[in-house]
Amino acid sequence: MPATTRTLATTVFVTDPTTHETLLLAAGTTVADPTVAEQITHPDVWEPEQVQSVDPQSAPPQRRARSTTNESE
Repeated sequence: MPATTRTLATTVFVTDPTTHETLLLAAGTTVADPTVAEQITHPDVWEPEQVQSVDPQSAPPQRRARSTTNESE
């Protein structure tokens, strides 16, 4: 499964997992490395995740719910 990529809403400092140097990630930076992303724990730091719209032509057909009333009454 591909890694989740998210975008920062504010500037943050994190530690590079390989070099152990402090990194400055500016607002608007896209973070794809999960070891970096897991250091950023405050939810307000991230841009809201975009909901992918589904093309109605490719969506599976919806099923109708069964009626709960007895039609013979």
